Amino acid sequence: MKNNKNKKGWIRVFEAITAIFLIAIVVLIILANSTVKEDNFFKEIYNAEIFILRDIQLNNTLRTEIINVATLPTEWDSVSFPSLTKARIINKTPSYINCSAKICDTGDTCLLAGAEDKSIYAENVIIT
Repeated sequence: MKNNKNKKGWIRVFEAITAIFLIAIVVLIILANSTVKEDNFFKEIYNAEIFILRDIQLNNTLRTEIINVATLPTEWDSVSFPSLTKARIINKTPSYINCSAKICDTGDTCLLAGAEDKSIYAENVIIT
C-alpha cells in the first residue's frame, strides 16, 4: 500500500513539471510571434520611407522646390515647407503611418520637435 502512494506522489510531481513546461512553451511562442510582427512592421515602415524619399529624389520639380527653400531648417508645419513636396509625402504615406519631415542643411543636426513620446522611424537623404 505504501509503495502505491509513493508512485502517486511521483506522478503528481511529473504532472506539475509537465504543466510548467507547457506554460513556458506557450509563453515563449507568444513572445516570439510578437517579435516577428514588430520586425515586419519595422520593415514595412522602412520600405515606405525609402519609397517616398526616392520618389522625391527622382522628381526634378520636387528637388528644385527643396533646393530653393530660403530658410533652413524648415519644419513640417512651417509656412516655408515646400507645398508640392508636402502634398507628395502626404499622398504617398500609408494610412497606418503618421508622417512628418524636416529639411535641414547637410552640416546641421536635424532633430524633429515634439516627437519625444512616440515611436520614431527616421530616414534621411541628401537632395542635390
